[in-house]
Amino acid sequence: APGGRLPRSFFEGVYDGAKGGIETGFMSTSLDKAEAKKYAAMSGAPVIFEIKQGLTSRGADISWLSQFPAEAEVLFPPLTSCEVHGMRSEGAFIVIELVPTTS
Repeated sequence: APGGRLPRSFFEGVYDGAKGGIETGFMSTSLDKAEAKKYAAMSGAPVIFEIKQGLTSRGADISWLSQFPAEAEVLFPPLTSCEVHGMRSEGAFIVIELVPTTS
């Protein structure tokens, strides 16, 4: 997101009330919530994306080839659509529940 800010569509919806957005580049995520919280805290934006993968729209676990395998990285392809299914607060963090769709 430009300037590190999420677009209004993430919160208000634009098409038939659907909320979310499309990531134009590779989307790097982690299976380790503590790792995600560490990166979110360093960025100054206390937002965690909790991703619910479906049967076919899944990221690739690349921890086996990563220089940092402890990060448990899962990579999603460019143009992954992320639909917001909920939001909640968890301590100092805002957790946004996403469902990805890949092509």
